[in-house]
Order: sequence, then C-alpha cells, then structure tokens
Amino acid sequence: MVLWMRGHGSICRISQQLYQALPGGLNILRYQNLDGSLPRAVNCQEAMIFFFYGTLCDPDVLALVLGYRPGRHQLKPAILPGFRRKIAQGRSYPVLRPAPGGQVQGWLFHARSPEDGRRLDAYEGPEYLTRRRLVWPQGAAAPRLARLYLPFPGRLGAGNADWELPQWRRHYKAAFIKLLLQQTEADSACARTPPKANPFPST
Repeated sequence: MVLWMRGHGSICRISQQLYQALPGGLNILRYQNLDGSLPRAVNCQEAMIFFFYGTLCDPDVLALVLGYRPGRHQLKPAILPGFRRKIAQGRSYPVLRPAPGGQVQGWLFHARSPEDGRRLDAYEGPEYLTRRRLVWPQGAAAPRLARLYLPFPGRLGAGNADWELPQWRRHYKAAFIKLLLQQTEADSACARTPPKANPFPST
C-alpha cells in the first residue's frame, strides 16, 4: 500500500511502513493539504496570526515545519479560554475539546509570510481545520483573534487524558523529529521530480 501526500505544492509517495512507524502515524503524514482559505472579512493581519497548543509549541518541530527558527518577536505566550487539551484517540498529539471554564496555554505566532501559513496547513493535514478564536496574549489588556487548528468532525476524536508537552517530549519527540526529517527530505525530492499523473481525482 502506498499513501499519497501533497505538501508545499508537490505530491509525494509515502510508504505505509513510514506512515505507521508510530501510533497513528503522528501528525506529520497526511493525504493532502487543507485549502487554508479564510473568510473575506478577515484582514491580512489577522490571517497571519496563529495559536499553537501542541507539537508546534516545541521550537525544534516548529523550525522544521517552517524551514526557519522564528524570532522572539513572532512568538508570545497566550491562553485560549473555553477549551481543554486532550490526547487524540490513537495518537500521540493533542486535540482541543470545548470545556466551559477551561483554558489552554500555548503560543501566539505571527507568521512572516503566507508561506508560513501554507506550511502549517500542510503539517496539520486533513484531520484538522482552521477556525478563528479569541486568545489572550500574556500581559495584554484585550484578546486577539487568531487562527487555530481544531479537529475535523468525525476524523479525529479526543481521549480522556490531558496532553502535556513535557510528557510528549520524553516519550515521542526523538522518534517524531526523525520521522519529520525523513518526510522533509522526501518532500524535497518530490518537488524536484514532478509526478507523471495527479493521484487526486477531481471532486
């Protein structure tokens, strides 16, 4: 079995062995990218602001996804109210579950270009969709609208256990980074060699 993945404008063949190397394939190998489009009412500045709450809170993972290490001016601690962060069912990474009175600590990220958004959408894949929510930056007097990735209905369920970044780092990060590096190399190779046919039928 061969899985197809579209990433950063290229189409890659991903072996089932690589996809299943870790439980749930982690969250770096996907069938295709989300469109990433936003409603016209969202201005350019809002479209470039993201809230991270999971694996993208790790600076090494974020650098590999973006292709550079963000500067301090691009990242700011923030809190998302009204949610809990749970381990996704059968996965090592988290999903958000609505929870009145709950809150999730994470990072507010200011993208430096639309390419950052395309890379983030490709990384999250079709199990997630983007929505705008109000988050509170640390020390701010008012909340900010930011894009965050919520589980696509029916594709990714939430377990009962809370997801914690330190635990993920201890148990999964090393293997996760290795797999992400392999995928980055595969994606670069596919970009240099265009496929003979598009494996994605029109819908």
